[in-house]
Order: sequence, then structure tokens, then C-alpha cells
Amino acid sequence: MNNKISVVIPVYNTPINMLERCFTSIEEQEYDNWEVIIVDSSNDKEIELFLEDYVSEKIKYFLYKVDHRSISYSRNFGLTKVTGKYVCFCDADDNLLASFFENSINLFKSKEDLDLIIGRVLTDKPVQYAVRSELLFDRESKLSLLTYLLAGKTTNLNSFLNGQLLGRVYAKMMKVSILREIKFEEDVLVHEDNVFMFDVLNRAQNILLVPQDCYRYYTNTFSITNKKVVDKIKRKNMARSEIKFANCIYDRIKDTNIQRKDLFDAFSLRMIGTLINYIGYMRIFGIRNIGSLVKKEYYRIIKETNFRQFKDISKEELRYIRAIKLSTNYNVAKFNIKLVAILIKVARRIGRLRK
Repeated sequence: MNNKISVVIPVYNTPINMLERCFTSIEEQEYDNWEVIIVDSSNDKEIELFLEDYVSEKIKYFLYKVDHRSISYSRNFGLTKVTGKYVCFCDADDNLLASFFENSINLFKSKEDLDLIIGRVLTDKPVQYAVRSELLFDRESKLSLLTYLLAGKTTNLNSFLNGQLLGRVYAKMMKVSILREIKFEEDVLVHEDNVFMFDVLNRAQNILLVPQDCYRYYTNTFSITNKKVVDKIKRKNMARSEIKFANCIYDRIKDTNIQRKDLFDAFSLRMIGTLINYIGYMRIFGIRNIGSLVKKEYYRIIKETNFRQFKDISKEELRYIRAIKLSTNYNVAKFNIKLVAILIKVARRIGRLRK
């Protein structure tokens, strides 16, 4: 059986030294049955020439030139070109750790029904992780994973998440077979990984969390993610994209067979932060527009939320919510007095939970 691993790498004007670092990390893998799918949307001629020269000397590398649209478009294009049984994603300015392929293949061989492996992500900030064993989630127990993905917190998952990022595609090895009919939402400019991973977690029957470092994430000022919002126009588009993201998740929760009420509650908690961001966008996006968008897209989600299940509201979230309660100004009250009342009520409920 074909046990090839396909690595999809979108490239957009990534510096050559970082491309070399990324490619080297793949070539140094202990497992050698792999292919690299490079989807290049760069407009830098030097980078284009480098990639062409590099790939011409490597039989396992395949280069495709596409128009610059979005990272989701590039990833979707890459998925159409994979020939392996398993697939993972790597940003061009990051790298994979040496044992990622070998460990993943061994786990898939030992657990034939396994669909998805989730490893740890190393970042610029050193973290001392606890020593923990592998954790297997099946169709019945994966509700905790979906809840954490949507809310960023839950009553029982924080205790064993150990450097794994559920809402990102990093450090994940997936069976290509579970990705049929799953793709990245190309018109969602924020949290696109969250939508994709919700679909993957929802489709996967058996998911394994492993306590191994698999991926090295670097924070770079030029990265695709960090270039998303620079000026007012892009912030305006980001606000609209937040709504698209919310609608994508909302529709998916309605369609899932898992406990939808728990998922709606988890997602509603997250949307409070988004609502507050919209208040910050008032002058950019227009008071009237924001008021109508909030009422149309989020009020229906927030109003039925059961916040009692969330025991570990972060200080940052509490600070944001209390700030709305304490410093509600004329503009906020003008565009949506009902929203302010909801936020005050939520703040009080969260305050009671923290006592």
C-alpha cells in the first residue's frame, strides 16, 4: 500500500533563506517516502527563479505557479495535486521536526483505523510541557476537541492539551481519504484554519493527540498571516470576513450530528470577543452597518448561550467584557443598546462564575 506523505507548501514572497530552511527540514526527515507540493503565488522574480532551479534538481518536488489569491486557494490547489496516502501542511517560513514523518507512519501502522494525528507546535516562546501519554479520541469522545476548537476553552480539555493547536493545520498528519469533499473556505480571510479543522475533526473517526514536537512555527513580519490587516480597507474586509467565518461555523454546527447545543454555546463564547472587536471597528465600518450586522449574525447565537459550563474564562476576555460595561460611550449606545445590555448580562454571569 502507498504510504507516501504529501507536504503542501504555499509560497508568497518568502525569503530564500527561509525557503531553504523549510525544504531542508523535509529532506532531513527520517522517513523518505514523501513528496513536496509547492504552490507559488509570488510576484518576486528572484524567488520564482530560485524555486524553479531548486525543483529542477529534486525529483520529489513539484512546483505549481498560481495567481495570488489567498493561502486557502493555494492550499486547496495543492490538495488537488497530492498523490500520497497522507498529507500535512507547512508554511514556507516554518519547518518540520526530523521525526515527524517517521513517528506518524509508525502510529498509522500500529492503529489502522487512525485518521488524524495531532502533534505539538514549537514557537518563539520556550515552553516547558508536562510529560503526558498519547490520547485517542473516537467518534463519541471528540466533542471535547470540537468544543475547544470553537471556544478556546472547556471544562475538561485544558488539563491535557499539551502544545497541540487544534485550530491550526500545523503539526497534523491526515489521511487523504478523510479530506474528500473538504476544502479551505477561500473567501474567509480570518480563522480559515479553524473552519477547515472543524470539518476535519468532524469527519475523522479516530484522532490521536501525541506529546511529540512536530512543527516549528516562526513569527515573521512578512508572513501571509501577519500581512492580513494593515490599513483601514483591510480592516473593513477583515470585519466582513469575521462574519463569513461565523456563518461558516454556524452552518456547520447546524448540520452536524454531534451535540449541537454544546457546540453553539462554545462558539457563542468566542463570538463575544468578536462583537467587541466590531465595536472597535465602528468608525471604520460605519455605526449603522455594524449594528445591523451584529443583530443579524450574532444576536441569535449569543442570546441562548449557556456560559455556566465554561470554568476558565481568561482574564483578557473578562477585561474586555467589563470594559464594555464600564465605559459604554455615546456611540456604542447609539448603534445598539440591546447589544450593550447583552454584554453587561454576560459580564455579570461570568463574574459569578469566577467567584
